[in-house]
Amino acid sequence: VHYCKGLPRVGDVRGSLLVLQDWSGPDISLRWDGSLMRIQDKWNASSVQEKWSAVQRHASRVPRSFGENLCVNFLSAQSFPRCTPRYFAGLLNPKLCAWILRGHLALGIIVMDFPTRELIRRIIRTNFVPVLPARHTRVELFAG
Repeated sequence: VHYCKGLPRVGDVRGSLLVLQDWSGPDISLRWDGSLMRIQDKWNASSVQEKWSAVQRHASRVPRSFGENLCVNFLSAQSFPRCTPRYFAGLLNPKLCAWILRGHLALGIIVMDFPTRELIRRIIRTNFVPVLPARHTRVELFAG
């Protein structure tokens, strides 16, 4: 278990559980929705396009290398009774997969419902793509 008030590097917390504090009292760890976190959680979007736009806007501000905020982007949504979490996932998860294939690699933490094995694989692989100089705009990903 890892407690820290600042933003740790992945290597510092690898293999441990990072506690995000979401209770009142003295600060003993990084606060959920505190000043070091950026969270997109438009869970009650009225349409897939509204949710997808929120996801893209948030992801576009995620740094590719170490940043100053922990970025959490919820892909999950619902708008009962017509649009269930499975409905949103069935349309948004393929959009995210295609977006990654087009070279959008800075994702932060993605929270989603019903991810496919392929989507999980592509998200994990974004962690192993080298950071390219700004002049490079296209990245060929995951051949084979």
